[in-house]
Amino acid sequence: MFSGKLGVNIKPFDKADLSLKSSAANSFKVPTFNELYWIELGNKNLRSEKSISFDAGFYYSFSFIADTKIEVSYFNINTSDRIVWTPDARGVWRPLNIGKVKSEGIDAGIRGGVKLFKDFTASLGFNYNYGTAIKKSKDSENDETYNKQLLYLPQEYAKSSLNLSFEPSGKLVKIIALNVFYTFTGKRYINAENTRFIPYYELIDANINLTLNLFKTETSLKFAVNNFADADYEVMYGYPMPLRNYKLQIGIKY
Repeated sequence: MFSGKLGVNIKPFDKADLSLKSSAANSFKVPTFNELYWIELGNKNLRSEKSISFDAGFYYSFSFIADTKIEVSYFNINTSDRIVWTPDARGVWRPLNIGKVKSEGIDAGIRGGVKLFKDFTASLGFNYNYGTAIKKSKDSENDETYNKQLLYLPQEYAKSSLNLSFEPSGKLVKIIALNVFYTFTGKRYINAENTRFIPYYELIDANINLTLNLFKTETSLKFAVNNFADADYEVMYGYPMPLRNYKLQIGIKY
């Protein structure tokens, strides 16, 4: 099957780092080996996904208090025979084709960085995505799954990050960095009729990195705290995720 993509990127002003961009494409995705032949779970009758997509947005970079980059995009994807893993009446997950699915949304992000002192920099980033993936075909005249959001796909997702880094001029310590991440994941429906859902959850992760120059090698030490706020949450229904946990990582580059 033929597939292709056509895109355009326009810079309307010479003195401003502003770009307007857009693209349109068609594509297809064949079922994976597991989707077709996984013992007792695969579906050998699966058809390949076919989609037509369009996106448009802009990118803008400027420097005021900090070097700042802003990017906003709108996307629209129409898919036929989309492959989705769905639980049956016994709760066993199997792949099947959904006749038509329309995905639409906005992705927006902003990132800025500033040099506070000679060897100290700080950067802050934020990304927000709002999108829907709606079933647009009926399996029967009274199909209660028609015009409903697909399983386990949140409509809202946001992530922000803060980075503080210090690069001393000494020979031993190359960089000391603190990173903090915040993630918001919106509610996800767990049945095709959209009557049951897993609530939204928020996560905070943090880590400290120390990079040293030791004996002609670059040694890195990383201490991470995941789920800092000890949130009780689920990604999949009935499978609780780890509470606060810690990780120590050592790396040597030579």
